[in-house]
Amino acid sequence: MISRVAAQDGRIRVFHIEASGVAAARNRALDEATGDAIVYLDDDNRFDPDWLRAVAWAFGADEQRRVLYGARLVDDFDRHHGREPGGRPWLQFLAWDRRAVEERNRVDMNVLAHRPSAVRFNAGVDFYGDWDLLLQLTEHAEPYELAVVATYYTTDDDARMTVTTTADVIDLQYEQVRDNMAQRLLAESERRGR
Repeated sequence: MISRVAAQDGRIRVFHIEASGVAAARNRALDEATGDAIVYLDDDNRFDPDWLRAVAWAFGADEQRRVLYGARLVDDFDRHHGREPGGRPWLQFLAWDRRAVEERNRVDMNVLAHRPSAVRFNAGVDFYGDWDLLLQLTEHAEPYELAVVATYYTTDDDARMTVTTTADVIDLQYEQVRDNMAQRLLAESERRGR
């Protein structure tokens, strides 16, 4: 399907990679990106029709702005939180809180936008890759909170990473992200101490 669409629109490029894993695929896309803004969309979600327009406005309104995030509308609050399906829809748009973000991801990748940078996904962290990326992108500046719906998030796809990843892998990758953050903070502290 995507190859057919790409054949009709020169702005769409399809890449095939030999490496495995979500992080490798996303890093290839980051390496190939040529635009002024990077946004992400998983195959089981969809953008709000005005999200990209809002991103363009936000970056155009302030040239110094490097990272921003919007809201997501989750289809089922209960299923999203590991309970039986049947919950109400939920609009997630949390105020930026660096300390809370250092403890747990509060910004889904599908609502994140940033300018091109050298920051890449950690190849060893697929499950929490968005969290690790967010921590890196916001180390030196807080993101802009863009109060618009970015994404409609579905919770009923059985192939979602949150369904297919085992608890031990999730725990291991959580610790890996925390270790990565600690190493970056230590390196920054050492640079400043020179």
